Amino acid sequence: MSLQLYRVAINLSFGAMCFLLVSSASADTSSGLDAFEKGDFQKAQALLLPLAETGDADAEYAVGLMYLKGLGLEQEVLAARFWIARSAERGNIAASDALQKIENLLEQRYSRGLPRVDGADGSSRERAIFLPDVHNESAGIRAEHLIVGFFFSGWTWKAQAVMNGPSARIYDVITLEKSGAQRDIYFDITNWFGQKD
Repeated sequence: MSLQLYRVAINLSFGAMCFLLVSSASADTSSGLDAFEKGDFQKAQALLLPLAETGDADAEYAVGLMYLKGLGLEQEVLAARFWIARSAERGNIAASDALQKIENLLEQRYSRGLPRVDGADGSSRERAIFLPDVHNESAGIRAEHLIVGFFFSGWTWKAQAVMNGPSARIYDVITLEKSGAQRDIYFDITNWFGQKD
């Protein structure tokens, strides 16, 4: 994974990131953002992630930055983009700026052959990765391997299964392993599954 993607934290010093977060924080997120500012990222994650899941834009942005920089969470560009995009959709201007920088860097990678990725972070069916430029099975399989190798560096591909989902959606579930831990990554393959070259 290119470190350039992780340096995208909008070229702000750590203190400036915290200022942007704290300056717009609601009372419900202030203790999580305080932990973030103090560098207690485990506490920040424990407090902010549940708030982000409920749609708190400041918590979403903070969680996105934590994923982007690997602060208490493993560095994951797709998860960072997911959370920062959600925050930007709710009007967070700093998140909009950070999202634009992430997208610009991803565009550079796409122009060098990395398959374009839409959707979310792949952590569930609801947040599956979508490959919009893939139109057949052989290209889809290649794209999945490139995406896993780039965005989930250090993880080993252990298993793969196809599953049917709601609304006639089809998903590829890739089980990855790293240091004894396992995780599943979901790809929405509805548009290309079973399609020949």
